[in-house]
Amino acid sequence: MIIAIDTETTGLDFYHGCKPFDVTIARDDQTVLNFEWRVDPKTRQPKVIKSELREIQEEIENASAIWMHNAKFDVTALEMIGIKRFPWDKLRDSMLAGHVLSNHTSHSLKNMAWQWTKNDIAEYEDILAEVANEARRKAQKHFPKWKIAQKKADFLPSAEGEVWKSDYWLAREIAHKLKGKKPHWKTVLSEYADEDSKATLILGLEVEKQLKERDLWKIFLEKMKLSPIAQRMERRGMTISLSRTKKIVGEYQKELGKIDTDCKKVAKKYNYSLNLPNGAPKPLASPVTNDWRRDSIDYVAEQSRVAAIADARRRADEAERIAAETRATVIVKEKVVTNDIIKYFKDPNRTVCEYDAERVHIKTEILRTADPRSHAVD
Repeated sequence: MIIAIDTETTGLDFYHGCKPFDVTIARDDQTVLNFEWRVDPKTRQPKVIKSELREIQEEIENASAIWMHNAKFDVTALEMIGIKRFPWDKLRDSMLAGHVLSNHTSHSLKNMAWQWTKNDIAEYEDILAEVANEARRKAQKHFPKWKIAQKKADFLPSAEGEVWKSDYWLAREIAHKLKGKKPHWKTVLSEYADEDSKATLILGLEVEKQLKERDLWKIFLEKMKLSPIAQRMERRGMTISLSRTKKIVGEYQKELGKIDTDCKKVAKKYNYSLNLPNGAPKPLASPVTNDWRRDSIDYVAEQSRVAAIADARRRADEAERIAAETRATVIVKEKVVTNDIIKYFKDPNRTVCEYDAERVHIKTEILRTADPRSHAVD
């Protein structure tokens, strides 16, 4: 059986206490398993049921193939609640497949689901966003001791932007407190999660088809071999040599200095004054500012537009020249053919109209004059 697994977590910072509180499994027989656990609002820790963990482990072991969207994240999330020995050999990452198929487009599940399968899951995310934000407002007002997601909180050091996404669990807990006043709040997350896992499975099967049709499947499988390595590196970290790092930084700075000079030389050829930021550029960073990026893009776009106009004018002039030459040639040929016809019929020795060689020659010339592509007559 082919399955897709998706997790919903209390945040992205697994090493600061974040864990999954919901795991959904979509099967290729169109059934979905949803394991959603209550969360302690004062600690943000899910109350995981061990018997359900065993059921999730069995589903993973019995599957012939497993699709995930951003597999490194979901595998790490599952490990945080005790799912071990994950079989990477049968894991497929639809996000990675998206990079192989179309590296320049968005690779979020919502956008890829629409791009490749025309499956619109935005509605479920919009409903959840509205409920999650309302739940946050209620919690801040009525439950001040609850741990609500905040930017740069000690339990969510990487949280920024849409921090409400780390509080997907909150609506259900408030619904229990309200005792029936918000019944749909108890199911809004599970409904969203179910659609995510189903969308992942449908997307996975489609991108697999696309990869195979484009002869990219082997490349995708080769790239998948890097995922468990990267996941282990993220989990365990890696050793680093400070002296070697400083040496590499110096090498990059030297190389970026050369690139700086080359960029200015290229800009000068086009009479463009290129002003790069002063000081040594940061290692592994672009040596140019956003203003330069914008200016250079505008400059290149303008140069492309001018070149396109010049090329169009050149093509138009060439077409007009060819047309004029063609008209002149046709006029000359028409006169020659007309004279040949007059001479042909005025010949006193010709008393019978027959398709002799000279008449065939004249008829051929008439056709060629009318259409230069004609090369013979019937």
